[in-house]
Amino acid sequence: MIDNNRKNSAARIKANAKYAAKTYKKKTIYVKLKDSEQIDAYMSKNDLTYTQFFNACLREKNIID
Repeated sequence: MIDNNRKNSAARIKANAKYAAKTYKKKTIYVKLKDSEQIDAYMSKNDLTYTQFFNACLREKNIID
């Protein structure tokens, strides 16, 4: 039975998880709390996600295209 309050069906959720698992690799970083607050403030001000911010930094350093 499909929950009408859910945006995606169980099959769609499973398909998305399968795609993400083969396409992306999760990495965890540790950031000091005071630094995290500054980073969060910067990203809120510039309307960025952590992934967008990280990828922009990698492009700036010419590590990725």
